Amino acid sequence: MFEHAETGPARAVPGETPVPGRPRVGVVLAAGHSERLAGVTGGGSKALVRVGGRSLVERAVRGLLAEGIERVVVVVGYQAGPVAAVVNRLAPGRVRAALAENWELGNGVSLAAAEPHLAGEASSCW
Repeated sequence: MFEHAETGPARAVPGETPVPGRPRVGVVLAAGHSERLAGVTGGGSKALVRVGGRSLVERAVRGLLAEGIERVVVVVGYQAGPVAAVVNRLAPGRVRAALAENWELGNGVSLAAAEPHLAGEASSCW
């Protein structure tokens, strides 16, 4: 259920020469309940709110890819199935959904769910 697929090309070119010190993998936290925006989301996930024809999660992922990030891990939790369905259509082999099973416990748990997908990456913040 949380595999990757493609619906459109990303602008960054896989295999580009990495910039020293620049992260190669981006993480998008999209697991929360979005309680503060319930009036906008209707109780759904904020990640799926559409602005200008694209969901917020798609905008975040495509923005990272356009800046040269090689891979993106999107952590899902609340409404994991629908959010993962959008994520898994974005870029083959480059974008994947990771399930945060205890997402209700907060961003730390969600971030920890991305860790297995970052194995072998140097630690850096950008």
